[in-house]
Amino acid sequence: MILKYETPWTEGYLDYSQDTANPTISTDEYKYLQRGTRTAQKATFMKQRSMLLASKYDGNEFKQDKITFRAGTLVNQANAIITLTANQKLYHGVQFGDLNDVSKVTRRAVSMYDADNDTWVPVTTGWIPEFVPCRVQNIGDMGNTDGIEIYGASVLNDIGDLSRFHPYQIDVGKAINLKKLIIGSAATGFSNTSTTKIDGLNSCSLLEEINVCNLKNLTSLSLVNNGFIKKVYATGSGLNTLSLPRGGILDTIAYGENTNDITIINQSRLTSFTYENSETNNYANVTRLWIENTPNVPVKDIITARLTSLNSNDEGLRAGGLRVVGIDLNLGSDSAFLQLLVSDLAKGTYLTAQGGHIEGGTDYPTITGTIRITQIRRSLYNKLHEIYPELTVIANKIDEEYEVKYYNYDGTTLLFTDHGTNEDYVKDPAFDIDPITNAPYLATICPPDGIPTKPADAQYKYKFGLYNN
Repeated sequence: MILKYETPWTEGYLDYSQDTANPTISTDEYKYLQRGTRTAQKATFMKQRSMLLASKYDGNEFKQDKITFRAGTLVNQANAIITLTANQKLYHGVQFGDLNDVSKVTRRAVSMYDADNDTWVPVTTGWIPEFVPCRVQNIGDMGNTDGIEIYGASVLNDIGDLSRFHPYQIDVGKAINLKKLIIGSAATGFSNTSTTKIDGLNSCSLLEEINVCNLKNLTSLSLVNNGFIKKVYATGSGLNTLSLPRGGILDTIAYGENTNDITIINQSRLTSFTYENSETNNYANVTRLWIENTPNVPVKDIITARLTSLNSNDEGLRAGGLRVVGIDLNLGSDSAFLQLLVSDLAKGTYLTAQGGHIEGGTDYPTITGTIRITQIRRSLYNKLHEIYPELTVIANKIDEEYEVKYYNYDGTTLLFTDHGTNEDYVKDPAFDIDPITNAPYLATICPPDGIPTKPADAQYKYKFGLYNN
């Protein structure tokens, strides 16, 4: 075996990209198969040649290398079409109908896409060039239990839109180069109750896009081994859990309203996040939120909705936990979200770095990153720093506060009060405090509800009038 790097087959090639009249000899990069050892080049060539010949003569190497599924709905002849794209020259083939009938003839591509003229043209050579889409179609109607085998799975990049078949018993385990998998559809009126699982996704390590929209009985989907995934579409699906790789190049994700676990970790390229019907259902089914170093996720909206929804039938994020690392928010002048984070509503949502959660706990969650606000009270600022030491709060102005005490006539402090003050320093039963009130300079102070008393003496009886400001 040759292990060292060998000299490429060519010393260079003429590069016309800069000057068509005076090409240069480029030696720093080589065309297809001009890099690597001769052993590796020969192996690649022989493998592709072997697959090409097997595809032409229906060899086992071609027919055993397959994607399989069954049709969950009736499909007429006009719609029984599969569009395939391979990464090498291939005689594409698909078998429709009874998969146990070995005598059935393999359907071949009848047309291929002409990119220059944006049209489909008949196949005349039998084989299809690499990276050129082609169409294979049935010669009869598809029954709702008939199967489909797509051959040459390991060299296929795309198998087109399969949603029309309502596929089930899907196995894509041999499609190691598959980049796009479309099983569902977001089209109005589309509903698939046949698909319950997708086998073999772990092998599709190059997968970039998956569509499972409106697959009503698909309840879980794991993409943890699909590190190149970019787009995930799942609106209308029955997914409760959707597991993503921890790190990658995800840019678009569309959750269905049944999803209860939103976990996205180290997906710094995310630009589009949607949760189905969030405007009306207010993220009602979300019980776990775990976001780390991922932008454009509406963490403020989800946290607010799920912390304020607590009742006897809904534990909100206390059911699954809350963890946000790398938060980046600009709140303007609204401090309600910060008040929520330090309230008792946030207790019991702690989620460890390993995803562990103690149901019924009393710890605050982990929240790190930066939050900007124009103005904040000193007591709230200090409380945030105490509970969330790794959270940076940047304020244009911090309202300093002063301790105000109310005394009885003999200098003893009143022992109770029923109402404190809210952020606007207005009486609000939701902010119960003790008689020692922290308030900013020149703020109107709400006195305690307890009325001072003074015993009568020999000359007078005393009745409380008012506090002196």
